[in-house]
Amino acid sequence: MIAVIADDFTGAAEIGGIGLRRGMKVLIETSVEAVEDIDLLVLATETRSMPALLAKQEIEKVTGQLQDLKPRFIFKKLDSVLRGNVYDELNSQQLVSGKKRVIMVPANPHFKRIIQNGIYYVAGVPLAETSFAHDPEFPVKHSTVREIVGGEADNVTVKDVTEDLPDEGIIIGNVVSVDELAAWAGRADEQSVLAGGSGFFDAILQRDFPAKTETECTDYLPGKHALFILGSTFPKDKTMMDKFTDAGIEVLNLNQEIFQEHKIPSGSLIALAQKIVEAIRENRRVAVTTICSDTNRKISAETTRKNVGRVVKKVFNQVEIDDLFIEGGATASLILHNLGIRQLVPFRELGFGVIQMRTARYPGLTITTKPGSYAWPEILINKKLTKQK
Repeated sequence: MIAVIADDFTGAAEIGGIGLRRGMKVLIETSVEAVEDIDLLVLATETRSMPALLAKQEIEKVTGQLQDLKPRFIFKKLDSVLRGNVYDELNSQQLVSGKKRVIMVPANPHFKRIIQNGIYYVAGVPLAETSFAHDPEFPVKHSTVREIVGGEADNVTVKDVTEDLPDEGIIIGNVVSVDELAAWAGRADEQSVLAGGSGFFDAILQRDFPAKTETECTDYLPGKHALFILGSTFPKDKTMMDKFTDAGIEVLNLNQEIFQEHKIPSGSLIALAQKIVEAIRENRRVAVTTICSDTNRKISAETTRKNVGRVVKKVFNQVEIDDLFIEGGATASLILHNLGIRQLVPFRELGFGVIQMRTARYPGLTITTKPGSYAWPEILINKKLTKQK
């Protein structure tokens, strides 16, 4: 068995999709439990949104728990553009694992995300000049990976794959091509914690698990009771939002008081949940957005996510949902927590990072998640597509 620690839920699901693509039996958990007959165990920790000290403590705990399961190795899945507590989490995992160094390759040329001479580029643009600079929760202020990761200066180095590597510390790999990604996978060894994005993990698996399936599904139709939760704080694309409306999907934004820091009236949550329930009962697909129109108000992302989780729970208490689509890893974690879901089995990949899962707690439910910076597949928002179950 191979184990993966992911710093948010959609990252965990993305790793699960890679396992599916390579014919592996995959299980995603939100807490470590003993498992049998599994090729790939993915743990979603949600440490990206934690304070650094709590993130370190969580990684120390789950690394030890996973080591007790004796996996072949434990991969650390990070955000591909290095948002979150990257240095603290890697340092904690390295210490608990007893490894000498970390080989970290976050770039993914498949998505035009490369690191060249220590500078991170997205589609040829330095990272700090892209939309990631405007992320309300994790604004990217630097394009130099050494500055993004932080940590002790003498403990972090940036290297080309052809260079000699230090015996200790955290090594960040320059990557400009798929071939270089594969070359970094070839440098993996038992003395190193392996960490990075989904592309690096896929390259590591390629040695022992040849690809079995295609990466895109074109014949999937959502159920008639479909609910989208667009909870990511990543800036929403207007063109995509227009497509939701054009497809006849009813878009409901959170009541403005739900964004407030103080305790909100329970009636606000009940009212929004009731609107969703009424639409679902009439077989209308619904999308709930989290866009605050009051730019002068301080927005608490954590408070907003908690309220979204409460709304979804109220909806599930009143109506059966066929398909739940969630954008954003932190949002997904809170929703799953509210629904009492701790284990999921990925079964289909609609596209890179867009993964469908089932859970024993809700046998008729399909849960589909994606990172906030990825697009929803066109098939999900095509107004011509309907399915009656």
